[in-house]
Amino acid sequence: AKLFSAPLGREALDCLLRNDCAVVIVDVCMPELDGFELAQMVREHPRFKRTAIIFVSGVALGQLDRLRGYECGAVDYLPVPIVPEILRAKVNAFVELHRKTLQLEQLNHELESRVAERTLQLEEANRRKDEFLAVLAHELRNPLAAIRTAAELIGRPSMPAAAMEQASGVIGRQVSHLGRLVDDL
Repeated sequence: AKLFSAPLGREALDCLLRNDCAVVIVDVCMPELDGFELAQMVREHPRFKRTAIIFVSGVALGQLDRLRGYECGAVDYLPVPIVPEILRAKVNAFVELHRKTLQLEQLNHELESRVAERTLQLEEANRRKDEFLAVLAHELRNPLAAIRTAAELIGRPSMPAAAMEQASGVIGRQVSHLGRLVDDL
């Protein structure tokens, strides 16, 4: 892990914009920008919406000051004098949380990509199925139309025997053709 230091609020903001940071430790009382203003600017930047901000203060802060800090995006306060072990533990916890959040975002991105890919595959399979069904419907309509016409001819009372035999042959051939189509399916 890298540590960046900036004595002024504007320098800290510039440093943040040049680097990715998991945790920002901000002194409440700084020249130029106070810690509250800096925290609000950090929190407003899209890249740092979830960056942990820990306020450090050498002056006693009242409840309203703490509330203002939380509203500006602080996740914790540390009074001066700072106990190094406590600061390290808090920073480590927030760094680990940041790392896991990034991992989850990456996994979520991969999952979204897989879902999009599978959706495309399913759409393609659905399109091919529709094409197949359209071809199948066409292939089934042709023999059915011939069978229907032959059946209508056979049903006429004054049908000559030769025409009736021819119509029966058409029905037989088309039924055989339909049987092969069904077998192929």
